[in-house]
Amino acid sequence: MTQSQPVTAEQCELRLGSDPSAARDARTWIADVLDGWPEDSVEIARLLVSELVTNSVLHARTAIVVTCRRGGTRARIEVRDLYRGGPVPRRYAPDSPTGRGMRLVASLAEAWGVQREPVGKTVWFVVRRGSG
Repeated sequence: MTQSQPVTAEQCELRLGSDPSAARDARTWIADVLDGWPEDSVEIARLLVSELVTNSVLHARTAIVVTCRRGGTRARIEVRDLYRGGPVPRRYAPDSPTGRGMRLVASLAEAWGVQREPVGKTVWFVVRRGSG
């Protein structure tokens, strides 16, 4: 993990390099940030942040900033990199080893989107604290 810091009581930020350990570090970090949340919600957040960070590592190859904003029963997790391209959900062959990340985000997140920045982009998703 490169750097983790609280931004406010309900917002935390993690800075990562573009290396293979980044996704693992992001999974560990988000589990710590969402400590006390139901296990199923934390696991969804872990899976989705891992997918987005992996996309940044593979396609952007730039520094990555992961932010989590918690409020009430929801958390918005953002992954920012310095590459403006993507992400695009694509159809791949059933036996393809790649190409399912954005479909997972679309199916498991309560909401998700892409915000273009002057330099780069932020891909975000929302998870809910429990199903109730």
